[in-house]
Amino acid sequence: MIVSGSCPTGGPDHQSRWLIGHELRRTRLYARRTQADAAKTLDCTPVKINHLEIGPNQQQPDEVTALMRLYGADVADVDRLASLAVRADQGTWWAPFSDVLPKLRRSSR
Repeated sequence: MIVSGSCPTGGPDHQSRWLIGHELRRTRLYARRTQADAAKTLDCTPVKINHLEIGPNQQQPDEVTALMRLYGADVADVDRLASLAVRADQGTWWAPFSDVLPKLRRSSR
């Protein structure tokens, strides 16, 4: 489901975090839970829940799983989002440079 809102234009890691956060928020609202309810589950503050939903930092798979279970999500949805959280930031920081570095080395000769 696509709703109005801004999707980041950054790399795949930012887009994955945004997607995870969007799904967490959408599912929480559908379950009629508050950020305070979610914070109790993770033993944290509602501010952290807000950050998980906005996606500025990588969401941890165990946190995603706990929240999705609180919200009553289907097992398939819990597994899908937790799996995405595992992969969200893996190896993306160096990927854009893999094509650039060989070209720089060739041009410096």
